Amino acid sequence: MASNLENFTHYIIIVVFPVFGFFLLCMALFALHCYLKKKKNKTTLVEETEAKHVDENMRVKENIVKGPHGQPESVMLSVEEDLHVDDDIIRKKKELEAQRNMHASSSGYSQS
Repeated sequence: MASNLENFTHYIIIVVFPVFGFFLLCMALFALHCYLKKKKNKTTLVEETEAKHVDENMRVKENIVKGPHGQPESVMLSVEEDLHVDDDIIRKKKELEAQRNMHASSSGYSQS
């Protein structure tokens, strides 16, 4: 009687583990299929905007040189220009669904 019970346990192990492994493999393949289908339906659009920031400063210095009698003899002007240009590129990512979904929803309306 003990040998029948021992053989039955071996049959359970031989049958259950491969069936369970096959079930897990099918679930993994189904998850991979769903992931690839979702990734295929979405596309990414990158929108780039270029922004320029210009900072211009001008400094004017005026020096008056006085003569021996206190009257202005000459005027000296010095001009300093300071120009800074910054280029910024702003990137925005947008995920768009496939165009076939848009066509399918627009063709769903039919006139009677």
